[in-house]
Amino acid sequence: MANNFFKTLEDFRESIENGEEFNLKLNGIEYYIGYFGDDNVISEPFGVNEQKFSSFDELLDIDLHGTTLRDSWMLLTA
Repeated sequence: MANNFFKTLEDFRESIENGEEFNLKLNGIEYYIGYFGDDNVISEPFGVNEQKFSSFDELLDIDLHGTTLRDSWMLLTA
């Protein structure tokens, strides 16, 4: 299944930098990208494996079960 809501990586960057929150799926695993308090986070449901990030580039390079968003962003689904 292919990404159907981000045409380019730049579209994804703009959405994140504008404070949008997402519930996404990558390789069959659900992720939440958004906020916990003052921190930007990506986590699995219920805060499992929560990882904080301070920039879009940092988000792209977080290890997500052997892949990264930088390598796999076109596979994201909502």
